[in-house]
Amino acid sequence: MDNSIFKSLTLGVTFKKRKLDKDPVKAKIEVFKEDSDPEIVDSSTSIKKKRKKLSEEYLRCKNLEETNKLCKKHHINVKGCVEKVKPVESFQELFDRFPLNLQLVDNIKNFKYETPTPVQMQVLPLFLEGKSLKVVAPTGSGKTLAFVAPLIQNLLDDRKLASDESNQIESIILVPTRELASQILSVTTRLCYETGIRAHIITSTNDDHMKNFHKKKTNILISTPLKLVHFIKSNAMKLNQVKWIIIDEVDKLFEESNHGFKEDLDQILAACSNEKRKFALFSATTNKEMTPFVHENLKEFATVNISPNIPTSSVEQELKYVGMESAKLLAVREIFREGVSPPVLIFVQSKDRAKQLFSELMFDGLNIDIIHSDRSQKEREEVYKKFREGRIWVLICTELMSRGIDFRDVMMVVNFDLPTSVYSYIHRVGRCGRGNKTGKAITFYTNDDKKGILRDIAKLVEKSGSHVEGFLLQLKKSTKKERLALLKKAPKRKNISNKIVVNKRKSKTWKKNLKKKINEDDD
Repeated sequence: MDNSIFKSLTLGVTFKKRKLDKDPVKAKIEVFKEDSDPEIVDSSTSIKKKRKKLSEEYLRCKNLEETNKLCKKHHINVKGCVEKVKPVESFQELFDRFPLNLQLVDNIKNFKYETPTPVQMQVLPLFLEGKSLKVVAPTGSGKTLAFVAPLIQNLLDDRKLASDESNQIESIILVPTRELASQILSVTTRLCYETGIRAHIITSTNDDHMKNFHKKKTNILISTPLKLVHFIKSNAMKLNQVKWIIIDEVDKLFEESNHGFKEDLDQILAACSNEKRKFALFSATTNKEMTPFVHENLKEFATVNISPNIPTSSVEQELKYVGMESAKLLAVREIFREGVSPPVLIFVQSKDRAKQLFSELMFDGLNIDIIHSDRSQKEREEVYKKFREGRIWVLICTELMSRGIDFRDVMMVVNFDLPTSVYSYIHRVGRCGRGNKTGKAITFYTNDDKKGILRDIAKLVEKSGSHVEGFLLQLKKSTKKERLALLKKAPKRKNISNKIVVNKRKSKTWKKNLKKKINEDDD
């Protein structure tokens, strides 16, 4: 070979005067550029880095694929995360992936849940990573444990960083009813056991209660919005250290008919002046009224949807035509005559109708009771206890009971009166079929109900997989004005009674004609 050609090809390249390694990949070659310092290129190190990068990319893609499969399998839809967080398939996986407090781990195990529900699978890891959340999941899907357990862990982690034990209110949980607040307190107390975190509920707004409340060491405060606002106005507590604001059944609080809640919430947020506060919103349905609040207050939040806005498929649903109001009593008695497995919930639209139905069924040997807003808190709690223990088989109730109250063994729900909204229907039906169990829901409708939201409810029933008569899906769609009117005022219905109402004027005419006919026959 001509040396001049070799020199021109290797211009600017120098070789070390030593033998190359047997493996050319491991050979180290020094390359010098003209008018620059030499760089030593280690080809073996470069290859290792590339392999490591490819390995990390492969693992990331594999993890993403597994995450997507899990989400698809359990109908989990997550938006808003920069990178998807893999759901946990078991509580043991949760304990392995996250360094949870050992006492909290024992407290979770004491619930004796075999596997986490879909909402728990996704929300637990997201909440533990400190993300603000908006969660929509069916009723009875275990939302309470999904937000209380990670909340306790986050508060414990904050204590480690602060290296002291806080006695200030660090988080608040807002709920629409006193009954739901009591239920959440029960779960929270069990999870807080011997962790050093304390939870309390606002039970009253009288002066003595407010004076004594600040003496309690409270980390998690559970309350209805109105009672909390009353405390804030009275300067009975400070909320400037609140880090987490959790709102359960947020769809109920943001309903179009509940304008007062928005004003209450503004006052609560003004009192929670911590700039680093985070939010977690939980509900069974979504509505447009909460959208402005979400975009204004939740920054970098994740949205988790578990089969949104569809009643649970574990409940067999039936829309039963009864013709007119007077036939409903016969229809409900027919259901019990055919045989049902208690416990059973019967929903009516007002406390007056609840009292009327109770007076009709109380002597039918059904072991029945009633609950409504006129009963005292003590009476309601006693009824709840008897119903849970099986001493009451049938419970007649109003809308008060259809939000968040957890009766895991309810076998049947009877909507004696058609709900006034789709959201209300979902919450009522969600009282049965909880905790992966099955149930049945029967909804009565009359000729007058065909003009309301019956078509919207029929669409939901069809989506859940239950049979629906075709003509119900062809009914005229309700307008926004009609839906608002129903929310503000329930339709007027005839009294629930078996008594035959006689028109006196017609009765007198009938008697007169009868006497005349008898006289003619005698002649």
